[in-house]
Amino acid sequence: MLNTDNQYDTMGEKWVIENVETPAARILGEGVRTNHDGISFKSKNSTSIENIE
Repeated sequence: MLNTDNQYDTMGEKWVIENVETPAARILGEGVRTNHDGISFKSKNSTSIENIE
């Protein structure tokens, strides 16, 4: 798929974030992404959402 949105590397990534990750995150009460970027932070383990710094 061609990229026509500068917030995502590919339109496939946009589709997965909007149609798979976001609905699952909302059901689970997790945060949602609006682009392909993110913010790095140290946490206690790979499933933690708490910043330890």
